[in-house]
Amino acid sequence: MLTLIKSVAQTIPIFIMSYFKLPHTVIDKIRASIIWFWWGQKGEEKRTHWLRWKDFCRPKWEGGFGLRDLGAFNKALMAK
Repeated sequence: MLTLIKSVAQTIPIFIMSYFKLPHTVIDKIRASIIWFWWGQKGEEKRTHWLRWKDFCRPKWEGGFGLRDLGAFNKALMAK
């Protein structure tokens, strides 16, 4: 499931992120969608999130999942 998130949910906005700085609200909605998919949340149902987003974004060798921080990634794409 982690491979699916990395290959789909984090790569779809790359083209737009390379040309435009996305507002924080858009980045937060993308992040929320990824989190809801990971925890199996449906609609308004509340589930316990056992990890913080920072832990998801940490490299694998540090014990994280290696997902990209979309805000920092957007900033890096705009710098090129």
